Amino acid sequence: MVIFPIRVLLNRSIRYTIMSDDPGTQLYLDEACYYLSKEGYLITDISEKISKTQAEVKKSIKRHKSRIKNSEVQEEKGDRSF
Repeated sequence: MVIFPIRVLLNRSIRYTIMSDDPGTQLYLDEACYYLSKEGYLITDISEKISKTQAEVKKSIKRHKSRIKNSEVQEEKGDRSF
C-alpha cells in the first residue's frame, strides 16, 4: 500500500496513482478528497492527481462528510496549511 501525504497530492507538478484494496487506503482517500475540496481545489484537479474519476472523488467527499455527520470521525479544525 502506498499512501502519500496530502501535501504531496497538492503538488501540481506531480501525479500519483494510488491503488489498493486496503480499506484503510479508501478512508485516507476519502479524507484527503474532503479536505482538498474544502481548501478550494476543484474536483477535476483532485481526480487528476489521484487518478480517480470525478464521480469517485465526489463519492469520497460524500462518504467523509457522512462520517463527520455520524460522529465516526471528527472534522479537523486546526491549521491545515502545508
